[in-house]
Amino acid sequence: MKLWIKLKNKFVQLEVSEIDCAALAYLIYAQKKLHNYHVTNFGFDHGVVKYSNLLGLMNELNELCHNFKEGFIIGKIFDPTLLDVFDDAF
Repeated sequence: MKLWIKLKNKFVQLEVSEIDCAALAYLIYAQKKLHNYHVTNFGFDHGVVKYSNLLGLMNELNELCHNFKEGFIIGKIFDPTLLDVFDDAF
C-alpha cells in the first residue's frame, strides 16, 4: 500500500495529466506487445535478448537526441539565429 501512495504522490508532484496517463499506458502496452512479439518469434532466450537490445538502442537514440539539442542550445550562445531554426524543427 505504501508503494501506491508513494506513486500517487509522485503523479501529483509531477502534475501528470490525463494525456500523460494515456501516453504512459500506451507505452506500457507497446512494450508488452513488442516483448511478446520477440518471445513468440525468436523463443524466450533469444527473444528477451533481442528485446533488451532494442530497449538499449532506444536509450542510445534518446541520449543522442538530447546531445543534439544540447549542442544547439550551446550554439545559441554564439549564434542566436541557430535557435530560431532549431525551434521550428523540434
